Amino acid sequence: MPGSLPVAAQVDLRRQPVEDVLERAEAALRVKLDRQTLVRKRRSLGGRTERGTWVRIERRGFERIGAQGWNGTEAAAVLQGIAMPEWYQGVAWRGASRASR
Repeated sequence: MPGSLPVAAQVDLRRQPVEDVLERAEAALRVKLDRQTLVRKRRSLGGRTERGTWVRIERRGFERIGAQGWNGTEAAAVLQGIAMPEWYQGVAWRGASRASR
């Protein structure tokens, strides 16, 4: 039963439907994700866009947000002199818990 699963298992994006999440990210970022390039990890999704950019979507439980604050991409964006992809934009939203469905 979903309530007895560990938090990590409740948010496993490899095993849950993600179409609604992809559509929400596409609308917020005004891009179209190429579903053929989609990479699914436990807590993140990534895919190429029609613009030739890459979108990364991360799902975090509320218990981690206070202690972690920014994610690695946001924190790395302020570093100077280090080769990395350019970070353009971030979007955050609070959704209904999938564990309760």
